[in-house]
Amino acid sequence: MTSNIDEVYLEGEDFIVRSLRQSDLTKRYLGWMNDPEITQHLETGENGSSMEELVSYFENQSESTYQTFAIIDKHNDKHIGNLSLNPISLKHNQTGLGGIIGDKEYWGSTGAFVESMRLLIEYGFTVLKFHKIHSGVSMFNIPCIIASKKVKFLEEGYRKDHMRYPDGSYADVMIFGQINPYIKNKKLNHLL
Repeated sequence: MTSNIDEVYLEGEDFIVRSLRQSDLTKRYLGWMNDPEITQHLETGENGSSMEELVSYFENQSESTYQTFAIIDKHNDKHIGNLSLNPISLKHNQTGLGGIIGDKEYWGSTGAFVESMRLLIEYGFTVLKFHKIHSGVSMFNIPCIIASKKVKFLEEGYRKDHMRYPDGSYADVMIFGQINPYIKNKKLNHLL
């Protein structure tokens, strides 16, 4: 697991994934977290966020089971969204992958999300040496489902009526996962 002290900087063709910085905690970012259209598929509360909550979330990363990264457009140095490794389980050597494209100018194309996810997945497997990276996606979040398949996540199953939307409706959550392709699967012989 990385901490706020360990700066992560992953560069792709069009986007950069780097450690979230205090300077990223702007009114613009807060606006994303308070826009119901942007957060509709997230686990965040319906009541939005305050700047104090964003700062607290940021400051507690090094002591927690999550790490958040900014997605930056290389061509204009614009912070357009975030990815997170959450929860990080050292015991099971795995993590979840989640994210948000907060800048609506980047909606309608999965390019930013796909490139950014690929960068962070490769980092998770090659540097952090996770055995598995997984995610849960609402069946209504079609762009994220498409992006998950493009980064070679496999469908592992569903959680029925797992996510509740503000209007009171429920949605199934699709479970995706990928085993580290760079290391061999080590099974415990005594359990075989």
